[in-house]
Amino acid sequence: MLRLALYAVALQSIAYAIAKAPLFAFTGSTARELERLRGLMGISPTAAVSASVLLYSLLGVPPLLGFWGKLYLFLSTSGYTVWLTLAALINSGVSAVYYIIASRELLTKQERPPTPPAMKYKIALAIAALLILVLGIVAPLFMSSLISVYL
Repeated sequence: MLRLALYAVALQSIAYAIAKAPLFAFTGSTARELERLRGLMGISPTAAVSASVLLYSLLGVPPLLGFWGKLYLFLSTSGYTVWLTLAALINSGVSAVYYIIASRELLTKQERPPTPPAMKYKIALAIAALLILVLGIVAPLFMSSLISVYL
C-alpha cells in the first residue's frame, strides 16, 4: 500500500501542476474575478473548453489525469483508515462546487463578452488540456504495470 500511496501522490502532483499552472497564469492575466470570465465561450471557445477540461481534471472526472490520481489516493488511504478516506472524499466534494461554478461561468455565453485572452494563454491552456487527456488515458496502463511489479 505504501508504494501505491507514493505513486498516487506523484500522479496527483503531476496532474495538479499541469492543470494549475496554466489556469493561474490565464486567470491572473485575464481577470481576477470570476464574473469577468463569464461568457468566454463566445469569444474564445478554445480557451473556455481547455480551461474547463483542466478544472474537470482537478475535480477528478474520468478519464482525465486528475481522476486517476484521486482514485489511487483514495484506494491507498482506504488501506490504512476509513476516516482519512472519508475526509478526502468530503474535501473533494466541497471543492467540486467551486470547480463546477467556474466551469459554468466559462462555458456560458453572454451578450457582453469579456476581453479575449492573449494567444500565449490560449496555447498554454490547449496544450495542458491535451496533455491531461492523453496522460489520463495512458496513466492507468502505466500504473497497472508498476503496481503489478511492486505489489
